[in-house]
Amino acid sequence: MSHAERGYRLGKWLKRFRQRLNMTQREVAEIAGVTPAFLSQLESDKAVAAAATLQRILAAMHVNSLGDFFLAVERGENRIHRTKDRVMMIGPDEPIKMEYVGPRNRNLSFCLFYAEMQPGYASDDKDVDPFDQCIVVLEGKLGIDLDGEVHELEAGEVCFIEAYCMHRAWNLSDGLTKIYSVNSTYLQEQSGRPVQTVSGNAKAPSVTKHGQ
Repeated sequence: MSHAERGYRLGKWLKRFRQRLNMTQREVAEIAGVTPAFLSQLESDKAVAAAATLQRILAAMHVNSLGDFFLAVERGENRIHRTKDRVMMIGPDEPIKMEYVGPRNRNLSFCLFYAEMQPGYASDDKDVDPFDQCIVVLEGKLGIDLDGEVHELEAGEVCFIEAYCMHRAWNLSDGLTKIYSVNSTYLQEQSGRPVQTVSGNAKAPSVTKHGQ
């Protein structure tokens, strides 16, 4: 089964964006430090790039982050997004499957990710992100460490993570744990004011349980 048949559609977006920049595969590949053959496979959804490799490819096309890339690509309707239009960021053969849901409207201030964690999955390191997040547990049981405070979340419960909070997540259930992650597209400083460059730490976030 090909990556395209498994649901990988990131390549089509990369190709479309590269062509809009009037860059050749060879130009992007040379800057990113990959072979033109690999980039061709990636754009055809016949290969998957590691996160670091994908970041170099995006940088070669003058894009700073995945969030900026998704906002820059025009695809489909702005208000309605079908399951088939999602972009799989991490594939089904990995301990976590992650899909970018949307939106693709530059005027909106958030983006939405869907993730499925296999039993035993745990993120490698604590993340520190310069944007606010809201995690909604759809199914299973999620463990999360927020600035050293450990919490357990059941299906229907919600976690709010403020910018610059150190956090790490893992699956506590014997089956899949499924979540939605809503991320702000604005970088934040400690005051909460949107900025282009950021520094400092935000206060620890709160955890809210369904029904409270």
